[in-house]
Amino acid sequence: MCSFSVSATVIDFTLESTTTNFYNGETLKTVQHEAAPFVNKNGSTMVPVRIISETFGATVDWDDSTQTVTVTNGETVIELVIGKNTANAN
Repeated sequence: MCSFSVSATVIDFTLESTTTNFYNGETLKTVQHEAAPFVNKNGSTMVPVRIISETFGATVDWDDSTQTVTVTNGETVIELVIGKNTANAN
């Protein structure tokens, strides 16, 4: 299991599971999603960006032609391209 904590919200992921628990200090919410967290060959834990981003109020868009994920939260825009280990911000 891995946990993230930002702004008093805790997100609990269980490796290989598509169920995630969110706790904001007052209520617990359980969400089903398509992608399960996993540990890659380099030992890094990979988690689904959509479920984390949307939990914190961001929108997530996918462009299949460029294999790009765009996360937008207010004026902050982050672009992630599949297969690259860098991200573009604003």
